[in-house]
Amino acid sequence: MWTYEEAMQYLNQSLVFGRKKGLYPMRQLLNYFGNPDHNLRFIHLAGTNGKGSTAMALAVMCAAAGLKTGLYTSPYVERFSERIRCLCKENYMAAQVQRGDGEIDKESLARLLAKVKTGVEAITPAISAYYGEKWQPSYFEILTVSAILYYAELHCDVVVWETGLGGEFDSTNVIERAEITILTALNYDHCEYLGNTLAEIAAAKAGIIKPGTTVFLYDILTACPDPVAAGEALRVVMDKCQACKVPLYVIKPGDFAVCERGLDGIEIDLRQAPTCLYKPAGCSSLPTGSPSIPTGSPSMPTGCSSLPTGVMRKYFIPLIGQHQAMNMAVAIFAGATFLRQQTNFTDAQTVSTIVAALPELYWPARLEVLQKKPPVLLDGAHNVQGATALGAALHDLGIGHAAIWVCGFVRGKNHVEMVRHLIDTVGRAPLAIICLTPPEPKRAVPAMELRQDLTKLNLFASAGGDTAFFVAADPAEALSIWQRDYATAPLVAFGSLYLAGPFKQAWRKFQETRNNE
Repeated sequence: MWTYEEAMQYLNQSLVFGRKKGLYPMRQLLNYFGNPDHNLRFIHLAGTNGKGSTAMALAVMCAAAGLKTGLYTSPYVERFSERIRCLCKENYMAAQVQRGDGEIDKESLARLLAKVKTGVEAITPAISAYYGEKWQPSYFEILTVSAILYYAELHCDVVVWETGLGGEFDSTNVIERAEITILTALNYDHCEYLGNTLAEIAAAKAGIIKPGTTVFLYDILTACPDPVAAGEALRVVMDKCQACKVPLYVIKPGDFAVCERGLDGIEIDLRQAPTCLYKPAGCSSLPTGSPSIPTGSPSMPTGCSSLPTGVMRKYFIPLIGQHQAMNMAVAIFAGATFLRQQTNFTDAQTVSTIVAALPELYWPARLEVLQKKPPVLLDGAHNVQGATALGAALHDLGIGHAAIWVCGFVRGKNHVEMVRHLIDTVGRAPLAIICLTPPEPKRAVPAMELRQDLTKLNLFASAGGDTAFFVAADPAEALSIWQRDYATAPLVAFGSLYLAGPFKQAWRKFQETRNNE
């Protein structure tokens, strides 16, 4: 039996030696283990932004309904075990999730990685012969198979299954079908892998759509306000749904109203059902524009959807930002449909379960409020779309221009454009920027280089600010600078999820020191 350290060494070696070659090896590896995925039900998610928040909301709803719910997400913020969880009615509450309840334990992970290694060794000759060269599995392939084995062992009732990169050729797409398929906000990211046009990116993401599912789509025009590009991308998604003969529903801002509650979260008021863009013959559609929605029939064909009566109401969610309102609307419509189809709940039970579950939603480093006075926020925004959403939230909260920004980036994310969009959306430059180097040795933008990139473009003076610049060795030093020079100003940390974990750890130590003084 491997130790946890030995197992992680094996997994991390795949970062160097593993090479992904499509889904064929994954299918053969699962076949070696008896296709455990065939005994699981999935809610599959792809998208550029919002996958994690939407996935966690769905997992909380399902767990609150009494379903043993697997949750597979990436990346993690503080603990590797965050990537593989099993939530249930006893451990889905926010305080429990924060302390790690439901996460895979080290012994199980080590055992499963050793088991996967045995399978890899057994099929390597055949896979290598198939490709005509030595095959070694990728990091994500090994981890994904381990997760499937884990959820099968636990006999999960449903697995909320988030893609890693793209969709069609992502390792998670090895599953044969999903009960529900969700495409969250689509925009430009990972273009070197997915394509340079939004239509190409949409095609990659829509690759997870398969016969027998029901598709919920975050309005593409809202995510990418270029009508031509958004229209082309939507056509790609519709074509895929038509080819698979599955219904497609799009959630738009007009389907709900948002009541901000400041740093506590948001309240959304669902007002009409999502628009059905495609309905295959013989499939019941979700009625639109009606506050009273007929229930579905237990004999409804697979892939057809219904919403419970009463779902059009207000919901409180402890997340910040208009973008999260869209994510949560998608999650509620998809979650209500899944629970209505897959449980024996009445309409009233379904709705009351969702209403009670969502206030317990906890998803770290997504405009996470670490302190309210003065506000200290941590956000994982790491692309232009994420920066724009962050800027809009800061503008709505009225703290963006008076804040101290702590940021660090990895290469390939166009950090200058991210900061430019953030300033444009907030409407004014910050008081100061503290530059950090994220703990990602291969791709991190050095803090000194980041400072040079930002100062030479004169973005801040033109935005009406006299922004000061600092370079810090780590988050602890960044917090010391803030405390020394700007203790009463809001602080916002962002730029990379690689930075989020170390920042949270530094913040806890900072609080402990301050409380002991």
